[in-house]
Amino acid sequence: MKKIETEDLRGNAIVLDTSTIINDPTSIISLQDKGENKVHISRGVLGELDGLKTRPDIGFDAREALRIIEQEMLGKNPNFVLSADLAWKNMDSYDRKIVDNQIIALTNSIVLANKKGPFKRIKLVSDDTTPRIRALDVFRGSTNVDVEAYLRNERDVIRYNPPIEIPADKKMIKMIHKDGKILGVDPDLGVFDNQGVLFTYIDEDELIKVPAIKKKDVYVVIPQGINAAGIRPGTLSGEGKNWEQYFALQQLMDQDLSLVFLLGGAGTGKTLLALATAIQTRSLFRNILVTRPMVHLEDKDNMGFLPGDVNQKMGPWLRPIYQNLDQIKQVNGNGAIIEKMISEKKIEMEPLDYIRGTTFWKCLLIVDEAQNLTPHQIKTIITRAGRGTKIVFTGDLDQIDRAKRLNARSSGINYAASGTIGEEMVGVTTFDVTVRSELVEMALRKLK
Repeated sequence: MKKIETEDLRGNAIVLDTSTIINDPTSIISLQDKGENKVHISRGVLGELDGLKTRPDIGFDAREALRIIEQEMLGKNPNFVLSADLAWKNMDSYDRKIVDNQIIALTNSIVLANKKGPFKRIKLVSDDTTPRIRALDVFRGSTNVDVEAYLRNERDVIRYNPPIEIPADKKMIKMIHKDGKILGVDPDLGVFDNQGVLFTYIDEDELIKVPAIKKKDVYVVIPQGINAAGIRPGTLSGEGKNWEQYFALQQLMDQDLSLVFLLGGAGTGKTLLALATAIQTRSLFRNILVTRPMVHLEDKDNMGFLPGDVNQKMGPWLRPIYQNLDQIKQVNGNGAIIEKMISEKKIEMEPLDYIRGTTFWKCLLIVDEAQNLTPHQIKTIITRAGRGTKIVFTGDLDQIDRAKRLNARSSGINYAASGTIGEEMVGVTTFDVTVRSELVEMALRKLK
């Protein structure tokens, strides 16, 4: 099945389903391709969008989509059609009350009306596998109908790579400027800005590794004692060095970086390091906001069935955040500091859907479990950042709970990290070493 690319479309009828519109509300406009194509939406989709407005994970996107639809209709855009034309040819066994089937029937009606044009192709675009399978069944043998996935925001997956090791002269490494810069190193070593590397040299038959971060045209040594609120890089056994955590702490503490991505498996310390840095650097920000998408396993919305108000409903999602804060409380007397920050609302937790219309000023925003965000969602969050704001995204591309609509290539965190890596204000670290438990380490190693 071909994946849809905007540049492929010329003079086509495009039928969008709800999953595509939720993934990217702006697809309603972008797929018109500046007037070359006509986008069709079934009235049943309108009802589904209305029913999704209160969902905590995608309500914002549903409301934005409805706003765009209203805008298109008020502007009487001839390239946008909200249609009730349904044709059930070859669909006798399909339930007519199901909106996905109505979308296929809408496509069917366009096919029947288009025997002599005006459209070169009719394309049904869905990010949901089931309606695509149904459509392939209905249009089997059709020569001018394409059934496609809207995944134009896909990028190559950022996966873990061992840190680059750069052989160096012992004297050169020891000749460090007072601000931590290594002198005399060729900056053009194929390393991204803000990427972590290891300089290596032999000292009395022992291999020494010195962690550093590239900053423009120089390399800055990461202090061996680097920590945030007393949380230091660590391993399960206490032996060796967790270099990824060194790199991540340096990026998190670097106030020249406004955007940091921490990618890796369960128990690698992503959330813990992000929260510890928030405590350490609290004086630099007006407030610290922690959020995570309220996505259920298998993308099923059970929140409405939970008792209590929104804060009580959020409990299951926020439990990992509080567990990490409890771990930080045990170090260096952080307990009183954290309790004061919570009581004074210096640090707050809110559902993602509540904050995406907000502009963040001098704020440290931590978005946990960001692998469940769409490219449009993550773009929306980043573009709300005002002056003095730093955003940290953490995520595990192997634990996407919206598998019907997202995969590792189309996940928002992969889209954003791979698209911005190497920028002067962006840091990206990939983790491979778990520090949670031997069981987790074994599971990640064996159950790939």
